[in-house]
Amino acid sequence: MANPPKGLRDVGGNLFKDASGNTYFLSSDRVRILKLADRLTVMFQLYRSRLVMAATIFLVMGYYGGNWISGAAIGMLVFAVFEIFFHTWMIPRMGVYKTLKKPYPKSGLIAGVSQQRKENLLKNVVLSIIMCAIFGWNLFEQRKSGISLGDINGVLNTILSVVMILGPGAYGVLCAREFFRR
Repeated sequence: MANPPKGLRDVGGNLFKDASGNTYFLSSDRVRILKLADRLTVMFQLYRSRLVMAATIFLVMGYYGGNWISGAAIGMLVFAVFEIFFHTWMIPRMGVYKTLKKPYPKSGLIAGVSQQRKENLLKNVVLSIIMCAIFGWNLFEQRKSGISLGDINGVLNTILSVVMILGPGAYGVLCAREFFRR
């Protein structure tokens, strides 16, 4: 994990806090740190959850309303409105707190994996293999029990199962790659 700029502590998700509790946001170019005014905090939290809101609208409208295309269109519209609102209205109202000389290093899954000890990497690889096997067995058992791909529930169930297999599998591959790189 990179050291945050002087006087700020990294609280995750491109957010920083100072000693007095003010919140700062790292811009997408990773060079400017913007001060998030207290009156913008609620709007900023809504902006950060824009993808979840769009996916929820899509799933609720598709599942309960039966119209997946309208759900997708309204979900994408909500996402686009939040994105435009953030870039045209919120960012200009945030003051630039500090401009860094070089971009702030990215932190995330790959950076976190690269900082783990070798024993933890091996443990994560083994756990990922076990999780993939359990989820794969569950998918196989669902097929044996009669869940078909003929209806939307069967398709969604299958997609969810495949994602549950691929998630730990991808994490296990990242850990294995880092383990054998050392």
